[in-house]
Amino acid sequence: MRPTDSSLTTTPFAWKVPFVLDPKHGQAEQGTLACVTDPDVYRTESGLILRVVHADDGGLKVEQLKEGAWIAARIGMAGLRLSPSTRKLTERQVKALPD
Repeated sequence: MRPTDSSLTTTPFAWKVPFVLDPKHGQAEQGTLACVTDPDVYRTESGLILRVVHADDGGLKVEQLKEGAWIAARIGMAGLRLSPSTRKLTERQVKALPD
């Protein structure tokens, strides 16, 4: 089933992606919309909490939680998510964080 505009959610982190993978062939189809509802949130070994948001155009936006608010972070910090000591937060942990 392909998502339609009416099936897209309107959560604060919902946006459209310009393609969706064709499950039969594993290839992207141009012009089809999919909805990404949640950003990826990580905690580093030192306790830094990062949110990596995938933009409409395929780019990345990185934010860090500082004093209870999400602030823009350097794009290079996206690499911290690949560190073996960095953990991706569960859905429950993410929901406990401020919006």
